[in-house]
Amino acid sequence: MGWLNTKVNPLKMVGVGLVLYPIGLLFLGPSLALGFPEEKGLVIAGLCILGFGLATVLVPSVNIMIGAGLGKAEEERKKLDLPEQSEKANKKMTELVCDQAGAMFNIAYCLGSISGPILGGALDQSLEFRRSVDVMTLVALCIFLLYFCAVILAECCREKPTASRLKRLDSFGYDSPSIARFAHR
Repeated sequence: MGWLNTKVNPLKMVGVGLVLYPIGLLFLGPSLALGFPEEKGLVIAGLCILGFGLATVLVPSVNIMIGAGLGKAEEERKKLDLPEQSEKANKKMTELVCDQAGAMFNIAYCLGSISGPILGGALDQSLEFRRSVDVMTLVALCIFLLYFCAVILAECCREKPTASRLKRLDSFGYDSPSIARFAHR
């Protein structure tokens, strides 16, 4: 996933993971709504699809947060009309942003680890496993649609960079040589 993350736009990679989630859940159940038979092969395929989907969401999400933090730091520097920082100062800023992005990621992951089993257990007890997976499939599909509308369409509608500007863009899409230099360390 790390190699793929360098070749594909991370925002689109997260979108692929979010579309894989409902598909994996349909097989994991297996879905009663679609009339899938209860077979081990479908459950195993669902687990594999969910694992791949999880990786395509988690791996680029940290890079997206770091890129957003570095972009915001660069915006603030320009807004305050501060001079370019030294290489040492840029490296320190990158380390601070990476620490903050890692902390935000860990907080969100822990909240999911706590709330997931509680909500999943409640759904399982009230609806039985196969029906609860169908409900979670609808929830995952809604999350994908929200992400698609809010992120993917906005990314596609954004003005395309000119050829001269394209040379200066870093992997996060920011037009700053100082960010591009330190974002991948």
